[in-house]
Amino acid sequence: MSRVCDAKLTPANVSPRRRLSFVALVISLALSSRPSSAEDVANEWPPLRLGIWESVSERTLPSGKTETWKARLPVCHHPRSMFWGYWGLKKVGIGGCAWESKKLSDSTYRLRTRCDVKGGGESEGVLTVKSEDVYELTITTKEGKRVTQGRRTGHRVGDCERKKGSEGHDE
Repeated sequence: MSRVCDAKLTPANVSPRRRLSFVALVISLALSSRPSSAEDVANEWPPLRLGIWESVSERTLPSGKTETWKARLPVCHHPRSMFWGYWGLKKVGIGGCAWESKKLSDSTYRLRTRCDVKGGGESEGVLTVKSEDVYELTITTKEGKRVTQGRRTGHRVGDCERKKGSEGHDE
């Protein structure tokens, strides 16, 4: 889900402190989105095929209200990127998120996310791999005393586009 902001930010109306905070956030996200090989060894990510994936997600709020959304995502480098995100309701702070995956059985994985949100934000879920092209995820998110439940189903719908001259190389 994305939120739209109508405010136009320009260097003239953004303080130097806010610009520095934004730069720090961008650097933090860039570094957190590229785990090292050592982290990949410690985490056991599901064996899902690269390609274009479609998913349907549903989140039940503490009030009982249900939110549903669909997404189409190119996953052209590593399947772990499908699970980067935060299911909570609060805005993630400059510290970003940390993700962890552990194989529980041949087709089941435990996914955990801890994010920098006011009051703390944690998600834990179980991912079931139905095939290398289909998965189901159930997840519980805790933000302080607030708890939300979520569910996502995903399936691969196509291949990633190759840039001209990149045959044999991941994009």
